[in-house]
Amino acid sequence: MTTAVRAGTAFLACIVFLGLTGIVGCPFSPEDKDDIVVPPPKFKSRISPENLLENLKTAYREREVAEYESLLANNFTFVLSLEDQDEPDMPDQWGRNTEIEIHRNIFDNENVHTLTLEFVPGSQEWEPIENMWSILVTNIDLTLTGVVPGQEELGQQTLTVDDATSRFWFAEAGPATGNATSWTEPGTQNKIWKIVKWQDHPQY
Repeated sequence: MTTAVRAGTAFLACIVFLGLTGIVGCPFSPEDKDDIVVPPPKFKSRISPENLLENLKTAYREREVAEYESLLANNFTFVLSLEDQDEPDMPDQWGRNTEIEIHRNIFDNENVHTLTLEFVPGSQEWEPIENMWSILVTNIDLTLTGVVPGQEELGQQTLTVDDATSRFWFAEAGPATGNATSWTEPGTQNKIWKIVKWQDHPQY
């Protein structure tokens, strides 16, 4: 079985391509404002490549396609591993629209019960050939649990990918990411970053 994160197994391909309750307090006895704990936001500000990678993991766990979509540059490209490129009818790469469609099919699919993605990011490096920053991500563990359409009699099955590797390229939102102008985090001067390219199981 390939170590590629996606698209290299029949299980995942089958799933991808087939398609307030509570007690109201008395208005005359309001809670002390000091007792109200505001939970931290689930997603980090998109002001660094490291934050984007953390948001990537959270988007998988929470299965929030809009948040996942917000990480990708307009000119985003996903490059399949050489092993997956050798699979019949598999392309070498695809763009942003296909990437979003694939993840919407996964995240919104009732047959997918749980989905987790963990990995270890390396240090940020400047790539002169790509003319942007990159981070090599190792020890990728992907677990997808669900029922495969057409194989319901087998019950819940689990796809596990262990110890895979990917490289991500990043740029500040602007011409390098397919935008006409640069973007900043609302209320700040901090530039928003985007994932421009994701290469699965790179040769390095």
